[in-house]
Amino acid sequence: MLPHTVVVDYAVALLSASVACDLLALLAQEDDLRVVGYWTLLFGTLAAAFAALSGYSALTVADPSGPAREIVLRHRNLALATLAAFAPLATWRVLLRGRLPERRRALYWALALVALAMLVVTAWLGGTAVFRHGVGVRAQRPVAFAAVAARSPQRPPLHHRRCNPLGAAAAAGQRQTPTRFPQRFCTCSLENPFTPTTRSFSWSARGR
Repeated sequence: MLPHTVVVDYAVALLSASVACDLLALLAQEDDLRVVGYWTLLFGTLAAAFAALSGYSALTVADPSGPAREIVLRHRNLALATLAAFAPLATWRVLLRGRLPERRRALYWALALVALAMLVVTAWLGGTAVFRHGVGVRAQRPVAFAAVAARSPQRPPLHHRRCNPLGAAAAAGQRQTPTRFPQRFCTCSLENPFTPTTRSFSWSARGR
């Protein structure tokens, strides 16, 4: 079964686009937008059904506790209510062969707007559970970090400590020969925080 986080994105995107296209089709009297709204409603409802099924398996694997579990349960209950609201809309449109209803139009649009509002709140609760409480994420992070650390070479970083702007030749007591493009020297010391050794080097660059 596809991961819940993958399927739910299609459900949210398709169902939101469906309501938006139907509204634009109603206002602009554009039949192409009505067709787009019809097909996105059908596929979005199917994606929402798959999202509900995959959500149950994801809840079993994650098994959150405390405040995170309360948010996940609210997300689950509201997701089922959202699916129960969009499913009659999709059935209604199938019976009308894709057309928007002429009779009981107010009922259709009231149900569509309520379903869209519940969809937005459901998506917000799911994002809160994942990105704020780490549901389904924190249990895998140590394993991921350990795998990355095992593949990465053990090279401790070198931290810049100080730079001597006097120049390597001046620090050594030597006399510099004037040239058309004088050299600028810099002597730097780098200290490794993991070892007590200190490395020094010099660099030069020609400039006007």
